[in-house]
Amino acid sequence: MAKKILLLALAALLLTGMLVPAALAATTDDQQQDIIDFYNKLAEYRKQLVKKYLDAGLITKEQAAIMNQRIDLITEYQRSWTAQGAYGPGFGCFGGGPGFCGGFRGAGMWW
Repeated sequence: MAKKILLLALAALLLTGMLVPAALAATTDDQQQDIIDFYNKLAEYRKQLVKKYLDAGLITKEQAAIMNQRIDLITEYQRSWTAQGAYGPGFGCFGGGPGFCGGFRGAGMWW
């Protein structure tokens, strides 16, 4: 009897674990538009910062152009994944692959 209860509890936990993230990930059109608007504002702030660096002589015009191109690419990537209702896969920190730091286990890392 205890085994049946344990199996039912584990099955319910597994089912909950599968359904809850999908329900939480669903966003409305208004929410998606808010996120896209935020990404657009963020891109403009980043471009303003690049301009400030350029005006201060900290970077060249070529460097500023490359930075602005990258900002546009990143923003387009963010928009495309937001439109799909999901966050996009990435390379994790250190470029190691998907997930937290891509499973990176570098020397001196605490994890």
